[in-house]
Amino acid sequence: MIKSLTSLSDLNMRTGADILLEVLESEGVEYIFGNPGTTELPLIDALLRHENIHYILALQESTVVAIADGYAKASGKTGFINLHTASGLGHGMGNLINSRIMKTPLVVTVGQQDTRHYVRDPLLYDDIVSIGSPVMKWAQEVTSADQLPVLVRRAFHAASYPPGGPVLLSLPMNVMEELSEAGIQTASRVNYHTVAGSLDELAEALSEIAPGRIMIVAGDEVHSSGSTQEIVQLAEALGAHVYGSSWPLNLPFPTQHALWRGNMPTTASEIASVINAYDAVFIIGGRSLITILYSEGEAIPATCAVYQLSADMHELGRTYATRLSVMGDIKLSLHELLPKLEQRLIANTLA
Repeated sequence: MIKSLTSLSDLNMRTGADILLEVLESEGVEYIFGNPGTTELPLIDALLRHENIHYILALQESTVVAIADGYAKASGKTGFINLHTASGLGHGMGNLINSRIMKTPLVVTVGQQDTRHYVRDPLLYDDIVSIGSPVMKWAQEVTSADQLPVLVRRAFHAASYPPGGPVLLSLPMNVMEELSEAGIQTASRVNYHTVAGSLDELAEALSEIAPGRIMIVAGDEVHSSGSTQEIVQLAEALGAHVYGSSWPLNLPFPTQHALWRGNMPTTASEIASVINAYDAVFIIGGRSLITILYSEGEAIPATCAVYQLSADMHELGRTYATRLSVMGDIKLSLHELLPKLEQRLIANTLA
């Protein structure tokens, strides 16, 4: 229920900006990365009443996004961004595209003009949701302070579930100033980490490939899921050479290990020249074979059997035909796969 400024005797009445910050506190947010203007003034004022959240000022919105992206990757948390109107969102779009490709969880809020004079085309006004939607996993404008607890929670959920990525909330200035008695519920605890199915079938297929005839391509999901040790065990069990992705963010495998072969090249023809030496490739993590310049032919020869494991369902079987693709958390799924594979390998040896 929305009330006027004359009703402040009710202690539950707070501004939309205060409600936003209360939700952020309950989500464990410590930093807001931003570059404020007039539409962000209610938020800046409210920060004086919420000393646990610190505002990190950057000089331009593209830098804001870059800092928040780096923070999210280093901390393992969702980064929270506050940009200034449509022009500020435009400034940040280049780095937001990078964040989407690298699957960085970010909640991007954009200060919007007062909804009551949209019709007059005020300075720096534009349709923020339409501008941001092609880059975002999800985008919505908040139209009432009462909506903030639900929509901010929804934004954190959408940014975090696999594959991670940026989401957008447009925050009109009058919504941030509006008084509301909206309650803040406890943050939901959601476990996104699932074990892949068909692991018995995958273990059987992998166990039948001769040592040295299978390669592993380890993508960035290996690092982000903390699965390097499981990849080492898998490679040693299979006698498989390990390659990093063609456009890596992190090194997924110890470079001094005898089975490490470096990162994959970045053209289809060069990728094919590597894969041609093997009968099968096990791709672990989505977007592991990114190409840059065009070249003739397919990156994966038709004679090579392809297997995949990723937490991102959108990457499974997307570009190349696979014998089997399974979706699940990398670490948990490999933890379940390894004993099944070892049993198969022992049985094959004794047969």
